[in-house]
Amino acid sequence: MALNGNQLYGGGFFQISGSGQRYVYLAFNNGYQEINFWFNPPYNPQYYILNTTTGYYPGNTNPANYALYAQKYSTITPPEETYVTNSIDTGRVDFVQFDSVNHIIKAKFSFTGKDNGTGQKKIITEGFFEYHQ
Repeated sequence: MALNGNQLYGGGFFQISGSGQRYVYLAFNNGYQEINFWFNPPYNPQYYILNTTTGYYPGNTNPANYALYAQKYSTITPPEETYVTNSIDTGRVDFVQFDSVNHIIKAKFSFTGKDNGTGQKKIITEGFFEYHQ
């Protein structure tokens, strides 16, 4: 599945309160589809490999790097399927531009995410996003 992050609805460069640690959280919405990314420092301006099992934001306020795909439904319960990277179902984000001073990110990505409730997987390929804060 090819997917582009085309509408940012949340995120940016942030500092965890009281810790001095900074992170990047980006959330893009494309109708009933959502893509989220979490990047921890030290920032790698070339790429991130997403290969760690972690809880995701906002449930986990200090997760490891991850990518997440969510499919939202208005007519079924539960109203969302969530697929997140982990140590087996991994991903990669390659940065075209990563400027932590001016808060600009352009990147290509691909990943496999797993729904922890059902065990189903979703493969995302040829993704692209741009972010300007």
